[in-house]
Amino acid sequence: MASSLLAKTRSSASDELPQKLVRLTDAQMNAIWAAAHPLPRDRWSDFLADAARELAALPVIGDGAVFRTIMVVQRRYFDPPADARATNRPGVGKYGRG
Repeated sequence: MASSLLAKTRSSASDELPQKLVRLTDAQMNAIWAAAHPLPRDRWSDFLADAARELAALPVIGDGAVFRTIMVVQRRYFDPPADARATNRPGVGKYGRG
């Protein structure tokens, strides 16, 4: 069974956004949803839209293309958590709890 993402691609002739349906396998769609999971919920729709737009621009969509697209697009939206070691505070960490 195939799933699909709707990509809005900007047309150079006008400002309206035509929509292109991107057909994906269930496994590919599950991979995209799994990549959205660590992102803040308010960024999910933007992530999915960007992923769909990137995939719509490809001539052939296979598993490798989906995973490369996920890697590139997820980096735009992922903010890694702060590293406690970078703060140089005493008492932080396994041996500093004393």
